[in-house]
Amino acid sequence: MRFGIREQDTGDTAEMQADYVTPMATAGPAPDFVCGGRYAVAALRTDDGWRLSEVVVREKWRRLSRAADGACGQLARRPVF
Repeated sequence: MRFGIREQDTGDTAEMQADYVTPMATAGPAPDFVCGGRYAVAALRTDDGWRLSEVVVREKWRRLSRAADGACGQLARRPVF
């Protein structure tokens, strides 16, 4: 977490980043998969407390689940940019 201005009760800012890994189950014939990436979040302090001012989600990778790979046992990897 990185803070911007830290002198006021309002108008202060903060930036955060967090990595994620998410298993995704689909309905129907599409295979299940797992994806991962990073959240970048900006916040602003207001009279009512901290509020998110920006949220960016960047998916960095995706792979099929083991069940979708069948007997081969290798995971398909696809980078996302």
